[in-house]
Amino acid sequence: MPSGVYKRTEEHKRKLSENHKGMKGKKLSEEHKRKISKSMKGKNPWNKGKKLPKLSEERKKKISVGLKGKYCGERNHMFGKKLPVETKRRMAKALKGKYCGKNSSQWKGGTSCEPYCSLWTEPFKKEILERDGCICQYCNAIKNICGGKERMMSIHHIDYNKKNCVTENLIVVCSSCNSKANKGRDWWQTWFGAKMIKNKILRMQRGEGKWTGVALQAV
Repeated sequence: MPSGVYKRTEEHKRKLSENHKGMKGKKLSEEHKRKISKSMKGKNPWNKGKKLPKLSEERKKKISVGLKGKYCGERNHMFGKKLPVETKRRMAKALKGKYCGKNSSQWKGGTSCEPYCSLWTEPFKKEILERDGCICQYCNAIKNICGGKERMMSIHHIDYNKKNCVTENLIVVCSSCNSKANKGRDWWQTWFGAKMIKNKILRMQRGEGKWTGVALQAV
């Protein structure tokens, strides 16, 4: 095959397709697998040490449009199939503890085990929920409905510091959005901060003062 960009002809594609059909439904013997493994030993993969070029926004959009719905519903190879109980057991065993604690990409030194501040009581949390109308401030889910499924509402710490229970640092989100906010924290922190400022301006325009009760202690 010549170097550089190479576009396969329809004839070439047809021949490749016919060659691949010969292996459909067949399994390699252990001996065959061993020979392949031995022949590949010591060889470096073609992409080792190479960096893939960054895709332009236009290119990303084309890929997104091309893949939309391609593997959904009946087009998905797992559609209508159920994994055997034994397979599920093996998968669970293989993954057990693999992405927990220090092995998790979201590991932050065990801060999730730290206690909340002294203000973190049920009456305090209730006032925060009532302040935001029990509505997710990101996806606008009302009460326990989000994306067609029942979800509980959570009170999120904008700066991710559980001990900072100042009311301006607390915002109501559904459990789904609260989970999403664990990734790309800088972006979420900026977005929630801007949302809080917007909400504060709206409350002032409506003539709403500061809350009374437990939440007042944190203002």
